[in-house]
Parts: sequence; C-alpha cells; structure tokens
Amino acid sequence: MNGKKPSAMYSQTCAMCQAFGSNDKSEYTWNEQFANIVSHAVPAIISILLTLHTYNQAAPQESTYVLIYGVGITICFICSSIYHVAGIMKSEWVPFFLMFDYSAIFVNIAASFTPWTKMALAEHVVGTLVFYVVWLMAAFGIYNVFFKHFPKTKPETLYPVMVSFSLLLIYPLYLSDINYQAIAWMAVGLFWFIVGFVCFVKEKKISYGHALFHTLVAVGNFTHWYGIYNHVIYDN
Repeated sequence: MNGKKPSAMYSQTCAMCQAFGSNDKSEYTWNEQFANIVSHAVPAIISILLTLHTYNQAAPQESTYVLIYGVGITICFICSSIYHVAGIMKSEWVPFFLMFDYSAIFVNIAASFTPWTKMALAEHVVGTLVFYVVWLMAAFGIYNVFFKHFPKTKPETLYPVMVSFSLLLIYPLYLSDINYQAIAWMAVGLFWFIVGFVCFVKEKKISYGHALFHTLVAVGNFTHWYGIYNHVIYDN
C-alpha cells in the first residue's frame, strides 16, 4: 500500500471479499498479471466489434436480446481486465474491482442464456422459465457479493449451478426447428466453460492457470457466438 494507511473503502471491500472467502489474488507475478490482462482485454475488443456487427444484422425483434448477450459478455471481459490492471499496479482498489469481476461473471452467464431462451426457444415454456431463473440467480449472486450482511454463498458454487440449467434446454432445442448444429456449438461452448472452470479452481497448481481460464472462457463465449449468429439469428 506504499506506506499509506488503507482507506476506509479498501478496508470495507476487503472485509466484504473475505466474508465470502475471496481475496485479491495478489500472489500473481507481473508476467501472470500481464497475461491475465491480455487474455481478456483482447476478447473485450473483439466482443465489442461482434456486438455492433451482430446488432446491426439482427432483425428488430431480436436486436434487444443480441444486445443483452453482447453487452453482458463484454462487461465481463472489461471488468476482468480492469481488475487485473489494478492488480499489476498494486492499487488499493483491487478488492473493489474483484467484486465487480465476480459480479460480471454472473452477468456473463445469464446473458449467455438469453439468445437461446428468448430467440431459439421463444415460444417454449422451458426457455422462458430458464431465462427468468438464471437472471434471478445472477441478481442473487451480485447481491451476495456486495452486501456483507446477506447469507454468503461463494460465487464458485453458484456459477456451475447456473450453467447446469443449460442441460434443460437441450431437449427442447432438439424438438424445435433450430438447426442441430446450433445445439452442437452450444455443447462445445459448454465444454470449454467446464474445462475453464476446472482451471479456475486449480489455477494455483497450473502455470498461468488464471490466464488459461480466461482464454477458455473467451473460447467458450465465441463458440456460442458463432452458433448463435449462424444457426439462431441466421439458419445457415
């Protein structure tokens, strides 16, 4: 902290992070932090460009859901990058940005469900149900991160629970008019998310494990994006 007394905000955010078992991951080396930044800063730029392109190409009734999806993913990449920039600068705001990083993952996961539930399964009750459930879980997760007095559930526990709701979509998607390739791309994206989550949990045992986690999350997101663009928005 460069010899300065920690600010009240820093002390408060540290306490809030510690309340649900998180820390500022200050054990990252400079090279690891640089890799952590690049592995989500580059996808953030790509995500912005893809969001603009897809939004302009989508039909009016689909543009809102495309925007939710693109913005949700982009926010995750940006918050992650800012958190690691703060880390490499040894900023006292690291715990504060960590909470935004955790919260943005909830937004990312919920946003990832939106095109599948509101476009591919717009007329199916399961799609509507899953849409509301995952967004309510995202809201709960974010509230859980920021409010110290709330009963704490670790984000690492909630993330896979949210992702598991995608299993409920497979059969309705199979019965729908959607191209089967869309389901295949969704499954491939889920695979990368699962592998990425394993790297996240085991990152201390893997060289550049967090950057690898970032990369796999980006691959999973862009895999889904490809499937949505080509087989949900356009049936190619």
